[in-house]
Amino acid sequence: MPFSKSTSTTTNPQIGYSYVIFPVGSYYKAKNGLSGAISYIGTDFLTVLNQCRTAMGSAGGIIKLKTGAYSLIDEILVTSPAIVDGGDPVGKLGIWGEGFGTILTQATAAKNGITLRNRCQVDFRDFKLVMPTVNSGHGLASDNTGVGSDCGFQSSYFENVYVKGCDVTHSPWYLVNPFWSKFNNIWGRHDTLHGIACVIINDSATINYGNCTFNNPVFYAGGSSGTLLWIEGVNHIMNLNTFENASLATPSANALCLKGDVTHNKFVNADIEAAEKGILFTPVAGKYLRGNKFDGYIQVQSGKTGIDISSAQSGAGMNEFVFSAHMVAIGAGNYILRDHIGWQPRNVYNLFFDTDVATNIIDIAVGTAYSAPLLKLHSANSCISPNGGVTSISDGGTIAHGCLFTPNRVSVIGSVANEIVALTAVDGTNLTVAIKKRVDGSAGTAQNIYWKAGYYSE
Repeated sequence: MPFSKSTSTTTNPQIGYSYVIFPVGSYYKAKNGLSGAISYIGTDFLTVLNQCRTAMGSAGGIIKLKTGAYSLIDEILVTSPAIVDGGDPVGKLGIWGEGFGTILTQATAAKNGITLRNRCQVDFRDFKLVMPTVNSGHGLASDNTGVGSDCGFQSSYFENVYVKGCDVTHSPWYLVNPFWSKFNNIWGRHDTLHGIACVIINDSATINYGNCTFNNPVFYAGGSSGTLLWIEGVNHIMNLNTFENASLATPSANALCLKGDVTHNKFVNADIEAAEKGILFTPVAGKYLRGNKFDGYIQVQSGKTGIDISSAQSGAGMNEFVFSAHMVAIGAGNYILRDHIGWQPRNVYNLFFDTDVATNIIDIAVGTAYSAPLLKLHSANSCISPNGGVTSISDGGTIAHGCLFTPNRVSVIGSVANEIVALTAVDGTNLTVAIKKRVDGSAGTAQNIYWKAGYYSE
C-alpha cells in the first residue's frame, strides 16, 4: 500500500525550487528546496507530488523532478493556481524535469497523464510523458469543466516536453480552450491506427480561444491513417495561434487538418511531409476557415494531395499559402492543390513547384458559384491545363481554349497563304482571333487555326 511520512534530515539545499523529488529504490523522496530537509517519502509518486503541491498552497512554486522513472496511478490534475479576472494569477505550478531521462508513465487504464482545468497557470519543462497504447486517456490534456471558467489553461509555458503513446481515440496532446500560452520544443508521437498527435480545439459556447505560440513543435504519427495536428473551432473561433518551424512528418497519415471556425492562425517555415494530405481544410456550414497563413515546404506521396480544400462549403476563404511543393510522384488523382471552394474572398496561392510534370497538379472547380483562387506558380516546367488543337473560324471568331485559368501563353497559326492571323483578345473562356489579307488588311478567309494555350509559371 502507498504510504508517506515526514522526516527532517537536512542535506544539500536547492535554492530556487520549492521541492525536489527523486526516486530511491521503490520510494520517492521530496526535499524542501529552501532548507534541504526531506519533507516527504512514499511509494506512490503522485501522493508525494500532491503533498508538495498542498504545502506550496496558492503561492505556487516549482517542483523539480530528478532523472528517473515516475509511475502514475492516476492523472496529475491541476485546477489552480488560476487566473483571476481583472488581476494577476495568484501563483504558478511548475514541474521541471532534467530532460527526457525524467520519465512519467501512466500505469492506470483510461486515465489522462496530466489534466489542466479552470484557467490554471502552469510551467512544465524537460520531461517525457509515456501513455499506454491500449485503453488510455489523453497524454497532456485540458478540458472545459472548470468551476470558474471553461478555459483549460492560460498564461502557461511548456518547454522540452515529449508526450508519447495513447490509444486510437486519445491524443498525446489534447488542448481544449487554451489561451495566451507558449510552447517551446514540444514533441507529440502517436503510433496507433487513426491516431492524432495533437488536438487544439475551442468548444466554448461563448468565448474565442487561442493566442498561443508554438516554437519548433514536432508531431509524428507512425500508425496508418489519422492526422498529426488537428485544429478546430466547434462553436466559437480558435484563432491567432502561431506555429514557427513546425515539423509535421508522417509516413502514413494526414499532416494538418483545420475544421470549423479556425481563423488568423499562422504557420511560419513549416515542414509538412505526409503520405496522405498535407493540409486538409474541412469547412463546416456557417463556420469560417479564413485569414490563415502558411509558408514552408510540403511533400506528399504518389496519388495524394498537398493542399486539399475540396469540401464545397462556403466557409473557406482568403487564406494565404506560400509553399515550396514537392511531389514524390505524379499519378491519377495526385494533386499539389485541390480547391473546390473558391468563394469570395479568394484563397491566395504562391507555389514553387518541384516537379517536371505539366498535368494533374491543380484541380480547382470554377463555375457560377465559384471564383478562381489567386494563383502564382514558380517552376521551370509548370503549366496548368495546357491545351491546343485545330479550329476553323472566320475573322474575329473565337476559340474555346478549355484552360483552367486565363492563359498567359498563346500561339495561333493560320493555314492560308498571304493572310495574317493574330490573337486580339484572351479571357477565361475564349481566344479571339483576327484574320486579315496581307495585301490590303481586309477580312481574310475562313480557315483552320492551329493553336496552343496554357497558364505557365513566371
